[in-house]
Amino acid sequence: MSPSVFSPAELAGMRTVQVGHMSHLALFYPWRPAQDADSGQMVNAWTADGETCCGVAFTPQGAVLEGTEGTVIANYKIRLPLGMAGRAETLCRYEIIEAFGELLAQPWMLEQVGPAAPGPSGLLIYARRVAT
Repeated sequence: MSPSVFSPAELAGMRTVQVGHMSHLALFYPWRPAQDADSGQMVNAWTADGETCCGVAFTPQGAVLEGTEGTVIANYKIRLPLGMAGRAETLCRYEIIEAFGELLAQPWMLEQVGPAAPGPSGLLIYARRVAT
């Protein structure tokens, strides 16, 4: 990896600006499988674990992702702060509650498909909309 042309302070400033321009606010729900009390089977479970700023982009044609569960169409790209590295994992959910400073009348629940891809100013994940 070649040395950066920017100083550490310049990079930190750029990251602060990028985070400030993420125009959505989401409640973060990490995926935590739990055991069903009645059947003893493992089931998917999510519990809200704080808020995070993010950027959300919708693509009508979607991205086709191949995974262990087959083909998934992901219509959303979410950019997250670098601080979410290690927390943003497949099946985590993001309830988008605010866009461009306005609370949404009907929040969107998005579920992460695939791992996060690190970038210079944030993490990029793909997601699909799920019913709550």
